[in-house]
Parts: sequence; structure tokens; C-alpha cells
Amino acid sequence: QYDIEDLETDIAAGYVNISIEDCERFGIKQEDLYKCSSSKMIRAWLRHYSEEGITLLSEHHRILDQGKFSLFERLVFRFVYENPARKVFMKILTETGYPDS
Repeated sequence: QYDIEDLETDIAAGYVNISIEDCERFGIKQEDLYKCSSSKMIRAWLRHYSEEGITLLSEHHRILDQGKFSLFERLVFRFVYENPARKVFMKILTETGYPDS
């Protein structure tokens, strides 16, 4: 979530949190970093990890139901962790045409 959320700020500060393997996989070149989220390749990377994030949140929620957590702990997980992460992922997916593209 934080890598996606802070991507433009991090790149502007000279920090690229996209692995070399992902740059190769998604065809991200150095010039794409200057365009950041307007780059088609970076948008594909953002979309991929947002989709993966939604899947992992669903799995987390399913596993959480099997755990022995108090109501308070469940609420903390939901409102402090799950909801903010889901919001970031869904924003990216919406901006990239989810679910149509």
C-alpha cells in the first residue's frame, strides 16, 4: 500500500521503489519514472499490485475470521489497516479503468 501510495513523492525525492525485476517485467524505463503515473508501464505496475493488494486483503479478512481476536482487535485491523489499504488500491484500480480494462 505505502509503495503505491507514495510512488510519486518517492520518485521526486530520488527513491525508486520498483524492483529491477518489475522494471523488466513491465517494460519500465528510466524515462517512465519522469512521467510517473502518466506512464502506461507504471500504470500497469500500479494496477497489478493494486489487484494483488485487493486479493491479499480478502485473504487477510478470511484468515482473520479464523483467528481468536477480540472485537476491538478486529475493528482495529479493519479500520486502521484494511480500509485505508483498500481505499488506496481501489483508487488506483478506478483510475486505470478497473474492471473494464
